[in-house]
Amino acid sequence: MADMVTLKCEIGLHEWQRPAQRGRKPKNCPDHQPPKQEKQFKVLRPTEDGEGVIELESNRTTAEDRVDNLMMMLKSRSALLSQQKDKW
Repeated sequence: MADMVTLKCEIGLHEWQRPAQRGRKPKNCPDHQPPKQEKQFKVLRPTEDGEGVIELESNRTTAEDRVDNLMMMLKSRSALLSQQKDKW
């Protein structure tokens, strides 16, 4: 049987026990875990004419969104580099 450790719950102000584990000790017991905040991601979408970008707020990002964001970034950087190259 695993050794039990006694921990202090900061939110509930009580002690609780769990089996000993590697890693950082939790600050709170499972009953008093604060809710996780959803992260906001910016999703970039090209405009219909292809000249601009629309920024959308999303709670989740999909693999397709990440690929789209990367492609838009690469296109804008390559356009910027070609403009600078023309000036030289």
